[in-house]
Amino acid sequence: MALAAFVMWPRAEAEVAADPSAPARLVATNPAVDLGRVPLDVPVEARFALVNTGGHEVRLIGRPTVKTLEGC
Repeated sequence: MALAAFVMWPRAEAEVAADPSAPARLVATNPAVDLGRVPLDVPVEARFALVNTGGHEVRLIGRPTVKTLEGC
């Protein structure tokens, strides 16, 4: 079983120069994590920092979908 945790930090203006007219867009600062070989019945956790690269507010509506992928 794989568990994923998403953590959101306020964007730092120096790090992300967003176009004020661009739509809201979340980007993971590290979009992939390699946890190595993990037995199927061992829980794992991965954390991602999400940054809004758009010029508008991000609104999370509903329940996010998380996909568990096996192998590469």
